[in-house]
Amino acid sequence: MRLNRLPDYEGRLMALKRLETSVGQPAIDQWQSFASTQISTALTNQTPSTIAIDRTKILWQDDLKAVLHQREALNELTWQTATTIAMAQTEIKSRHMQVNILKQELVPLSNQSEEEAIYKYNGMFIGTWKLLDHYREKIEANIALVSAQLAYWNAEYAYAAYIAGASYAPSK
Repeated sequence: MRLNRLPDYEGRLMALKRLETSVGQPAIDQWQSFASTQISTALTNQTPSTIAIDRTKILWQDDLKAVLHQREALNELTWQTATTIAMAQTEIKSRHMQVNILKQELVPLSNQSEEEAIYKYNGMFIGTWKLLDHYREKIEANIALVSAQLAYWNAEYAYAAYIAGASYAPSK
């Protein structure tokens, strides 16, 4: 998993475990029940602005606050990683579709167009410049295919590097 390759993920996870053991599960459970009752009350009354932390009703410690912040940071990191992976996979799929469309449709059409232009040239229906224009279109289609393949492989390698632990740099 990508998260295990992050340099500080294991340290953060261990710090969270230490904080959770120092705070104790009853305090965490008390906080979770208090928060869920506050949220459900606010949703029932349809007044989200009434959510307030009453520190006299729960056993509030600085360590509990640190546990909550640490959990939130790890959840954010997990969410960012999942989002980046999904974005990279989507880019790979779209680049692959682009390559397939070019390879299966555009390049064969340009080859066929050039062959027809050669037949027309041999039959003296078109001139040399028109024949050269068809040849340029064929070359441009092949260049577009090569560029699309290059973009696909760049996206594939950027994804593989991200999974291996590098930062994600989407291809252009």
